Amino acid sequence: MLALSTYMGHAKVSNTYWYLTGTPELLQVVGRRFEHFVDPYETEEDDDV
Repeated sequence: MLALSTYMGHAKVSNTYWYLTGTPELLQVVGRRFEHFVDPYETEEDDDV
């Protein structure tokens, strides 16, 4: 873990751990939250278009 953290350039091993726990379901939630952050006025109906 320390070698991977160093390779990725992270200052903390805990920052690297996140990449090992990112499941498709978790990344989907994060993606939706980021989209809302970028465009908070976008409605969910826009996703269906």
